[in-house]
Amino acid sequence: MALADWLGELLRLNTKALEGKLEQDERVRYERCRDELADAIVSSQRIVLRPGEAARHAMPVAQMVPVEIDMPSGPLRTTTVEVSARGFAALLGGPPDVGQRLQVLLKIGRRESVGGETVVSDVKMQPFNYRVQFNFLNLSPPEREKLEEAVFQMLLSQMASRQQ
Repeated sequence: MALADWLGELLRLNTKALEGKLEQDERVRYERCRDELADAIVSSQRIVLRPGEAARHAMPVAQMVPVEIDMPSGPLRTTTVEVSARGFAALLGGPPDVGQRLQVLLKIGRRESVGGETVVSDVKMQPFNYRVQFNFLNLSPPEREKLEEAVFQMLLSQMASRQQ
């Protein structure tokens, strides 16, 4: 199957899934396509999976998502530059310390948000700011699934706009 055909099928199945109209055989194909896409992205970006971790959980998407970070100096509102079910990266004017734990609230939709405790896992100095990587700690399974689904929809939205 050509890539354009495969993507078209994935987008068609995704539309049906969002409408709750997938037949059982379609659901199996849909889940397989989602896993194939996540595997390809994680592999192409050379992301190392943790033991037992699914590629879908680690799959990042470059996306600006509003986030509020409870910094020691007070709440900081910014946007992400990348997000996955593992966590997110944001550009900040001043870096928190690696290992610092901070509460965050990601607004992943008009009325949807995911929040919890994060740990700063990486800080990279850039010319005018710092790219800071935040990893979620102890997200509940429903919150993790909600975030994973939002990341997948962000990615598909980007892919669909490039296909047209």
